[in-house]
Amino acid sequence: MSSEEAIALVTRLLERGSLTPVQNIVFEQSWQGLKYSEIGVEKDYDLGYIKDVGSELWRSLSKSLNEKVTKNNLHGVLQRFVEQQEDVQQIAKLQAINARINWGEAIDVSIFYGRSQEITKLKTWIVQDHCRIVTIIGMGGMGKTSFAIALAEKIQNEFDFVIWRSLRDAMPIDEYLTILIKFFSQQQDTEPPDKTGGKISRLIELLKRSRCLIILDNFETILQGGKQAGTYREGYEMYGEMLKRVGEIAHQSCLIVTSREKPQEIALMEGDRLFVRTMPLAGLDIDAGQHILDDKGLQTIGDDLEHLRVHYRGNPLALKMAASAVQDLFAGDVSQFLRQGNFAFNGIGKLIQQQCDRLSKLERSIMTWLAINRESVTISDLQMDLVIEFPQSKLIEAIESLLWRSLVESSALGFTLQPVLMESVTESLIESIAQEILSEQPQLFLSHALIKAQSKDYIRDIQIRVILKPLCDRLFIEITSPQQLVQKLNCLLTHLQTNYAKQTNYGAGNLLNLFRQLQTDITGYDFSRLSIRQAYLQDVNLHHLNFTEADFDNCTFASTFGGITSVVFSPDGEQLATSDTNGSIHIWNSKDGKQLATCMGHNSWVWNVAYSPTQPILASCGQDHQVRLWNSQTGQLLKVMTEHTGIVTSVTFSADGQWLASTSGDQTVRIWNVAGESVQTFYGHDACVWSAAFHPDGKSIFSAGEDNLIRRWNIANGECIQTLTEHHWF
Repeated sequence: MSSEEAIALVTRLLERGSLTPVQNIVFEQSWQGLKYSEIGVEKDYDLGYIKDVGSELWRSLSKSLNEKVTKNNLHGVLQRFVEQQEDVQQIAKLQAINARINWGEAIDVSIFYGRSQEITKLKTWIVQDHCRIVTIIGMGGMGKTSFAIALAEKIQNEFDFVIWRSLRDAMPIDEYLTILIKFFSQQQDTEPPDKTGGKISRLIELLKRSRCLIILDNFETILQGGKQAGTYREGYEMYGEMLKRVGEIAHQSCLIVTSREKPQEIALMEGDRLFVRTMPLAGLDIDAGQHILDDKGLQTIGDDLEHLRVHYRGNPLALKMAASAVQDLFAGDVSQFLRQGNFAFNGIGKLIQQQCDRLSKLERSIMTWLAINRESVTISDLQMDLVIEFPQSKLIEAIESLLWRSLVESSALGFTLQPVLMESVTESLIESIAQEILSEQPQLFLSHALIKAQSKDYIRDIQIRVILKPLCDRLFIEITSPQQLVQKLNCLLTHLQTNYAKQTNYGAGNLLNLFRQLQTDITGYDFSRLSIRQAYLQDVNLHHLNFTEADFDNCTFASTFGGITSVVFSPDGEQLATSDTNGSIHIWNSKDGKQLATCMGHNSWVWNVAYSPTQPILASCGQDHQVRLWNSQTGQLLKVMTEHTGIVTSVTFSADGQWLASTSGDQTVRIWNVAGESVQTFYGHDACVWSAAFHPDGKSIFSAGEDNLIRRWNIANGECIQTLTEHHWF
């Protein structure tokens, strides 16, 4: 502190406009360390007078500071006073901050990885686009709370007030609104309106008056389990009214909501360009996942981290739990953990079960069917799977509810489950059905298939490996003798005949599949009058079985084919594909004749198949007006094209594999890209077009029709550039 600063401080302390000239001399030179005998020499002041001025000055300062001040301790006393004042100012500053920012019991996010793109996106929504409500949706453990707090910390300076609260303990709406009203009014509004609606109106007024940021965490706690997602528990319905009014009425504030389920009001108000928006929180990227494992002291090699991240979909809590399990059970060896194959263990299974416990009966059934199917399926597929026939509207409502709960993934191919969810639901299915068989009280055993006989070969093999075989292994824990287990299944068969004859269910089909898995001799067994669904009997000896009045549905017997309509080799000659009048496409190993895959989907004759020369894609066309693209290695459906309005008679790829051409009874030729998008349609034939061939230059294509014409088309502009008319029909 300089002497000038010290004099200014003393002047303020003594509440004077300024020191007298002699006081100024005495203080300044005392501050510099001069003795009384050296002070004022130049002015020829008397020594006694100088001492008296000094004594009076120190007494006055002592009185102002409540501390004895002398010439010798002057520096220390004033310096200490300044530091104390700085502390007081800092405390006042913190108090001012606390008066406008209230984090409640928000968790510490000083260690926070990834999410930079998501934070940037939401910062734009809130700060620039002035969104009124932003909802962060994700399944349990995805890090919604941490993300919301980290986001709020980055944008808090944009707001006059910031408050975080959790609904973990299901706080009543009136209590919550009172907290907000008092906080935003800086404790001035101590008696909010009595009625909830009045409190909401008062809150809206405060949101208009000041720019406020509200973070409302764990919203799913006040939502009702066992019903459609977004339905409120009794007594908490007014939270929905609060969301509705905060979202619809203009104000300058923002409400951030985190939830495992999407509230129904949000679904009605949200939109990419509206003031209410939703971010489904995806998993962490590979770099953030590596940080989590590093914190746990784990090192990964090769693709281990990516396999772990993909299996848990980057769920931070699941990754942390998995890391702990790797440390505790596998001595830190991630590769060994991955090899053992069980990922839905202990804490992760409980985390998933908590969310699944909230599902309605139909939602649980859909989850189970998605686990059984093992790949993306459409709503129509699910409707065919369900034993009880639901209106499609109810099924769509349940699927939407599961999407709102972040439990189902959707794509152009349909709906499926995340891998760890699929594993957990499968384990639950196996355990439940095992108990039903042991107690001879079938429920899921009747409503769900253990395998689907007419699935693609590789899907059915997976169903046998992860459902049917583990179920048998689980039963052998309780029943050690194969003969005793067969006897138990025989009792179940008797139970079905007594109680479920002529009733549609999966019980008999499941029994046949279990008998096949156990290699049981079922000669002479009686399955009469039973519904037999999804029984895989292709290699089962059905000698002397009684199937009188049995109803077979989607079962597979020894291979039979319809008329073969086309056959084609893959470009490398390793595969052979055939199509038939049953609507099936079969892919074979051309060397040993082994069937590699069956592609099911066309509902009538398949007229033609063609391999892509550059990619593992097989194209097909049929009587059902469709062109379909399949993965030629697995038989998985990639795309369905439905633009033709007549039978599709042929498909062919260009030499570079860039284009696919299809011809049709609707008198057109269509050009598609390999993503299944129609890029050009040629009109000109007056009858069915039967075939097409690309010119080697790739710039034009020839088509042949029932109108006796061969036409050449410019692919780029769709113009017919040549017509050959020499063919005639007699």
